[in-house]
Amino acid sequence: MIWYDLKNEFKQEFNLFDEVDINKIAYQGSFIELRHKIFLKDKDLTKKWLIYCNVESKQGFLTEYEYFGEIYIASVRDILEKKYKIDFGKFDLSTLEDRLNILKNLWDILPENTIRYLEQQTLDDIVLTNGFGYVDISKEYTILKYICEPVKYDLILEQAKIKEQFFEFIALEYGIDVKGLNDNSKIVEKIVENLFQSELIQKSRNKDIRPFGTELQNINKIMNCVQLLETWANHEAYQHKFVEFSKLVSEKHMVNILEVMELDELFSIEYLIGIEEILYKKVEIQILKKQENSSLIKEELITYLKGEKDRLRETYATYHYELENIDVDSLKNKLKELKVFVDIRRRYYFSKAKIFEKWNVLHNIFQILD
Repeated sequence: MIWYDLKNEFKQEFNLFDEVDINKIAYQGSFIELRHKIFLKDKDLTKKWLIYCNVESKQGFLTEYEYFGEIYIASVRDILEKKYKIDFGKFDLSTLEDRLNILKNLWDILPENTIRYLEQQTLDDIVLTNGFGYVDISKEYTILKYICEPVKYDLILEQAKIKEQFFEFIALEYGIDVKGLNDNSKIVEKIVENLFQSELIQKSRNKDIRPFGTELQNINKIMNCVQLLETWANHEAYQHKFVEFSKLVSEKHMVNILEVMELDELFSIEYLIGIEEILYKKVEIQILKKQENSSLIKEELITYLKGEKDRLRETYATYHYELENIDVDSLKNKLKELKVFVDIRRRYYFSKAKIFEKWNVLHNIFQILD
């Protein structure tokens, strides 16, 4: 069997082919070398051979094998037309080959009915979800792919001529307008900042806050953004990118967040890792400096973020309790309140993912003290 694959669509399938009684060999730039290898193993051509060739044999080097064997030429389009009776007359033929290559990469995980009843819109959706498990065309994963692999996925969108449709989807479903941006990094930055800012807006009593200075095209899409942020945080393949962006956004905007949000509003923020350190510092200030005034605590935290971290650390390092003056009942009540707060925080994302361990450590210490 001589398998011609002139568009290199099936090289991976050839590599995966493994049958005990069949010899396989691929053209690798030299027909003479290919014939020589076959000759050494099977001079009289008595064995079964699968010969893979991705170029045309114009000099007749494979004529003998073609005569004794069988020629097989296939493309994704041929298979769909012949085996699945798909009529491509209503499809955009200018981009069809590129899109069918993407479909082919997901072939094994596509439902049979999706292939059998393929239409232009379904093919566009498959292109959008390239690289993710296909269940019901879950387009939200498309945005995660763009955020985490922008160069690679941007190329796919360009090749499939579907980039404008992708940007329209982001605007319609998440209220994030990136059409005027040409640079990958700027597009990713705007999407990411809107996702993280959306959680802050959702958890704040004041829905007009914009600590990142970015604005959604449609404010009613806040919940969609928060849900996508949660999906991203728990996406196994892209979790490391989520943590990386969470740190970057925290470092860039944490002072602004503190200035526009109340301290108690920070308690329920889950996906911004900088919040963990701020809340931990708040606990330090409460315990070591016995400070309970929210405004003064907030001032100290902003001072800490603006670069006076070392001075605050020195203050904490030299602080000690006067043992003779401890009010045990008061301390027990305070401990009880802190235990509840710490126990709640350690159930949040970064503690559960074992990225921020201080809440778990404090929880264990409080258990011992209790």
